[in-house]
Amino acid sequence: MDELTPTATALAGARSLLASIDHAGRRRLDAEVRLGLVSEVVALGRQVEALRVVLIAEADRAKAAETARGTSMKTLLAVSSKVTAAEAASWVYGGQEVTAHPLVAQAALSGEVSVAQARSIDRVLGELPATLTAGQRAEAEQFLLGKAALVDAQDLAKQTRTV
Repeated sequence: MDELTPTATALAGARSLLASIDHAGRRRLDAEVRLGLVSEVVALGRQVEALRVVLIAEADRAKAAETARGTSMKTLLAVSSKVTAAEAASWVYGGQEVTAHPLVAQAALSGEVSVAQARSIDRVLGELPATLTAGQRAEAEQFLLGKAALVDAQDLAKQTRTV
């Protein structure tokens, strides 16, 4: 197995790689190559978005913003990232929903599911009867992760009866 890279090192490397892209060089690309690049950047974006909400959830659970800056994670994000309070809140709540289920979080981090799909899975699992056993809940989670390969987040959110 490949050696894992510390998060800070990986993020610095990713930013450096993105800064080194030859944007002018794309002018000569044909349609198929351009579509391939679009597919790759969409996949990369899914993983980066998942990493963002997972890191935010971890920091929020650790009360990092309160400890280091004396403010809430939502306020810190809104101010430091220049986003609306609603967007900052969606990152925090998205992270809570994505990380509520370790298999779902791993699927999001690997790019198998989008953050929106992961959030839908969390909502569907939350709507299931409390009488389900842990085994039944695990089966439902696996079913929804499999279904995510076939449908978008909106359709996934409608799967409560199917599960």
